[in-house]
Amino acid sequence: MGKTQTEDGRSAGVARTWTMPENGELIFAFALAFFLNASIRLIEYGAWQAEPFFVGNEPLMATHDAYAWLAGAKGVGYYAVSRFSAVIKWLHELTGLPLGTIGFWLPVISVPWLALPACLLARALHLTEAGAIFALTAGSSLGYLVRTRLGFCDTDLVTLFFPLAFTCALVAWLTTQTRPTWRARSVEHAQENRLAPALALLAGGMGALNVSFYPQGGSLILAVLGVAVALSLILAPASRRGQVWCGLLLVYALTFGGWPGAVAALGLSALLAFRPALLQRREAPGLLALATVLVLYLGGLHVMVMDYARMVMNYAKIHPADIAYNASSLQLPAIAQSVREAQNLPWEQVAERIAGSTALFLIGLAGYGFAVVRRPQLLLFLPFLALGLASVKLGNRFSMFGGVALGAGFGFGLAELMRLLGQGQGRRWIAQLLLACFAFWPAGVMMRDMGPVPVLPKVYAQTFLDLRQKTEPDARLWQWWDYGYAGQYYAERATFGDGGNHDGAWLYPLARVHSTDSPRLASQMMRFVTMSQRSHSADKAPAAFYGVGPVEAFQSMGAKNATAFVAGLARTEMDFPADLPAQYLVVSWENLRLGGWIGYYGNWDLVAGTSSPGKIQQVQGEVRIDSGSGAMIVNGKNVPVDSLDVVEEAGTKHFAWPTGSGMHVLINQLSRQVFLMDEGMYRSMMVQMLIAPPEKFAEDFTLVVDRFPWVRAYKVR
Repeated sequence: MGKTQTEDGRSAGVARTWTMPENGELIFAFALAFFLNASIRLIEYGAWQAEPFFVGNEPLMATHDAYAWLAGAKGVGYYAVSRFSAVIKWLHELTGLPLGTIGFWLPVISVPWLALPACLLARALHLTEAGAIFALTAGSSLGYLVRTRLGFCDTDLVTLFFPLAFTCALVAWLTTQTRPTWRARSVEHAQENRLAPALALLAGGMGALNVSFYPQGGSLILAVLGVAVALSLILAPASRRGQVWCGLLLVYALTFGGWPGAVAALGLSALLAFRPALLQRREAPGLLALATVLVLYLGGLHVMVMDYARMVMNYAKIHPADIAYNASSLQLPAIAQSVREAQNLPWEQVAERIAGSTALFLIGLAGYGFAVVRRPQLLLFLPFLALGLASVKLGNRFSMFGGVALGAGFGFGLAELMRLLGQGQGRRWIAQLLLACFAFWPAGVMMRDMGPVPVLPKVYAQTFLDLRQKTEPDARLWQWWDYGYAGQYYAERATFGDGGNHDGAWLYPLARVHSTDSPRLASQMMRFVTMSQRSHSADKAPAAFYGVGPVEAFQSMGAKNATAFVAGLARTEMDFPADLPAQYLVVSWENLRLGGWIGYYGNWDLVAGTSSPGKIQQVQGEVRIDSGSGAMIVNGKNVPVDSLDVVEEAGTKHFAWPTGSGMHVLINQLSRQVFLMDEGMYRSMMVQMLIAPPEKFAEDFTLVVDRFPWVRAYKVR
């Protein structure tokens, strides 16, 4: 350090500003984002340690789909061959930890790694301090945070990481290939970079992993590539357009082309790395055009566009009903709007889900616009923003993507502004950290108020474990579809309906079994569907025919005849083959919460495509029963009822009054819950088989597991 002399001759140090090297900034930004994204997910850990949230030594999961991948790791269900299940199985074999424990902790282990591509991109753009808030907002925007908390072992853990890593690598690559400003006559040119082919290969590799783990995620990758193509046409110097196009083909081939595409990508990368001059020759454009046609065909672009268009239409709920096979046949119900993650998101909630508040959303949006003006290549994050905003129609699950673009706005927008104002490193970091506090605050507030919400109670999981011991290996469980994956994991048995099989063809028979007031219809429907599936399958093994369309036989009858046939199952006893696999009906107290939807699908009209569902609601507030007049008093208001069932540990007490109201009350003294329902809902199997004496159904069902009043499992006789 330099020295100077004071008036009395003593030396004094000359003030010097200490600066952190860029790689030091990178390490700090990464460590900060990683730590905070992990820590915020640990806030509710203590509350999860209560005994009701564990089955044996495994915690319960917080999302239904988690059980699909855990069952797949056991080799059970349709996802036994999936990459995601394979990773969970590998972790299980490597660590020896129970599968449920791995699933519970996987969000904390995986989500923080979003900081790696985010911070590396910021370093590549020499805006290193922007990486921290970019990664924080991408990893903890409310729409993503609610889906990646403890126990949320689902593909959301990779469906954001791989597209983010893909886009970050593509932005870094495109920056080396195109001019750094929008000005067409800019004197600045793209800088030569020997690592450019490696960046393109990295982008393609991340894209390939994304498609491998989550094929539907290819739509976002394709959109980002589309923006990159458009941007390259604007920003690429004329002398380098061949190289840019060759790089984009490389990325596309590696992402979507499988092994042939990987070979093509390696060839293109070798051309870019060692013989780029060949792309300047006269015949190069024609050869590139031919290569483009071959690569796009190899990657199945034409098929993907059609598939993704249909997928968007389904998420957007454009069709009011799933018209199976043809419009003159069965009019089956649609499912999308009854699934929480697919439900439309009101406009006023979009900003909150993406950024935490309207003010932060507008700041992030303005920052993103400013960053794109200064760094055109950041426009590649636009599809993330578009997908987040599209949650108003596609469903609230898609709001999780918007945080990526807003994070880029916060981080890169502020970084560019501070440089424009000539601020030094210290002030730039102070500004970033202050903004990070405001941007991260809503996530902390939300998690402070969060509590554990397992997707099924412990007693339900224990019932499935009992069924593993009491059922035949080829048996099938008929529980409501929400709990299908849990049944596959705990019982290790096939289930009728789950998160993948819950469209109209599966909903109609499943809901009809739950909603009918006839035990005979319920039992015969279960056997008839099983018989129909076997007869329509070339492979007669249950593992194969259980996946065959369950309404094939009804479809061949036509809507009117099928409706009459189903109604007749309550009166006419059919002969079924003796070798049909055993079928089990599982009814649960949890179904009452979903009773409105179950009744809606169970009372579906196959001819008109409409429903006349029963009514059920959980009563809130102070409830009293006037035993003399047969009235329920709710918050001072009288509601006449025909009957009252009081569920106690020893059994059910039944009271009846001839009021003619058609309404019934069910009170659970153990959970302090009260349900009010109409006659149709009260007489349904999902209610009666839960609370009535099992002997009432003995002609058609045998009680196998009795965990009254929470869960019961019956075997079809």
